Amino acid sequence: MKDESTYNLSENRGFPVLPPLPRTCDEDPSDLYQVMHNHYPPILQFSSRILLVPYKELRHHRTPSQCIGNNYSPRAQDLNIAKLKQKKCRLRPTRTSILLFLFIHKTSVLPYFARFHGSVTPLPPLSKKAPRSRSISPKEQRDIMIHQEKKNNNLDPTDKDLKVPNIVNVQVLYCSISINLDYILMEPSEHQRLSIGCIPQPFPQRVVRAPVPWARSYSLAKEWHQQHLFTVSQLMFQLQDVWISSFSSLRFVHLEDLFSANLPLLPSEFEELIQKQCQRTREDLLKWLPQCVSLCRAFEELWLPLVMSKEEQASSLFSVELFNCVATLMSLQLRSLVISSLEGLLYFFNIHKEGNDFGTSFSELQYTQAQVLVLKLRVHQAHISFEPSFEQCWLYIYRAFMEIIKSAKDIPRVECLLFPYLEELHLGTVHQDEMLVTDIIHKARKVFDKNTVGPLKYLNVYTKYGNLLDGTAKQEVAEFLKEKHSLQGFSKKIENIRLIWREIALMRVTVPLSMFCLYASTLNEDLCHRTNQLKHLIVTFEEDENRDLNNK
Repeated sequence: MKDESTYNLSENRGFPVLPPLPRTCDEDPSDLYQVMHNHYPPILQFSSRILLVPYKELRHHRTPSQCIGNNYSPRAQDLNIAKLKQKKCRLRPTRTSILLFLFIHKTSVLPYFARFHGSVTPLPPLSKKAPRSRSISPKEQRDIMIHQEKKNNNLDPTDKDLKVPNIVNVQVLYCSISINLDYILMEPSEHQRLSIGCIPQPFPQRVVRAPVPWARSYSLAKEWHQQHLFTVSQLMFQLQDVWISSFSSLRFVHLEDLFSANLPLLPSEFEELIQKQCQRTREDLLKWLPQCVSLCRAFEELWLPLVMSKEEQASSLFSVELFNCVATLMSLQLRSLVISSLEGLLYFFNIHKEGNDFGTSFSELQYTQAQVLVLKLRVHQAHISFEPSFEQCWLYIYRAFMEIIKSAKDIPRVECLLFPYLEELHLGTVHQDEMLVTDIIHKARKVFDKNTVGPLKYLNVYTKYGNLLDGTAKQEVAEFLKEKHSLQGFSKKIENIRLIWREIALMRVTVPLSMFCLYASTLNEDLCHRTNQLKHLIVTFEEDENRDLNNK
């Protein structure tokens, strides 16, 4: 019976032996002491001189100075103070140590403070024959402690004692104790010694509320979402996948085709090229609709049960909302196509955003990028003009942007293909009066205006040939023929006209100016023809004059 008693549970379970009782106590340990220390063995040694020595140090048989590191972390368990680097330091005595020293030696406070704080009052030297004071016995120490405790109990409570305990401080204390316990339990040996098989994991706090009648509202909300929320349905995801996989790369204006075209082009040819690309993309979009219709038919269980006959109503509210959601998604996809095409065409013109102001003199190597439009130089009413004019060129560019918007219009919705008896319904697209479109057109206009400076400045090259354009040169030749000149005079005049003709014939036929390419072949031919007329006029006059002289 004695082996099965609670007193021997520690030996059966492998627990360490309880710490010895004080030597002054000869009686046996109480039953409460035996039961509590068998079921709940202590963590720290209460009988040790240093109360913070854990039981895990018993098996090492080493002094507290050698095992102090084990109190901090498992990695520092072999830390030895004796092996640490010795460093001498002079500690300043604290107020408590000073009072204790004075109390023991019955000395005055003032002389002692003078020794440590540098007071002018000298400390009388201690006599070598002075008797050493007797140390306080444990009984006297106990009497002093009891007297001090009674004195403290008789005092009135202070404001700090009357304050309500701060819950935060209590929580901090609880957390610190919990952290210390968790730290000690980090070693498996402490688990075995304390009979702790496992540590439960902390769970989040749960709030238990009273039952509420939520089932009805939940059912109504679920039913409403099933009837009105379609953006998360499988049909919408399938429509999005079809667009991304097959049609998201479409553009009404393909930059690759523009760059690979035989640039520069006449404005009319450029407009025709844009129209062909837009028409080809529109045909591809018309192939997009049958795929969307087939998907709607694959998910017809969503809308077919609620579609009524034609005599009653075209469709119920449910099917109308479903097809409106489908049309909205397809309209957004179509708008993204139009916006990307407009931005792509703007990027094509933004290559020439620096303009073509070449400064005082023109250099053929100054603008090496491919030009876009061809401008022909012609003589119109004694002036050099552009064909087409700048305003007409801008209209061609503006119509190119509008052609992109126009090509995306009048694309039918899927319900028009599912139900032919419905009215003509179309997908929404970008309108020309939207802020986005006007901003793009405005940016393109700024690029166009910067590229009109160079052509106007290049016309200054033909300034010295202005007498050929306004007929002044012909009048000068007529005045020259009215006067009497020798044969050498006529030869010199003809040679000057021939030099002018040669300068005009050697002038540039094509002038690259960033966005525009000036084509001056017609203008140069016209000026050369006018120069030849002056030359022919002088030669004919001389031939007639010589013929008259020969007849005489």
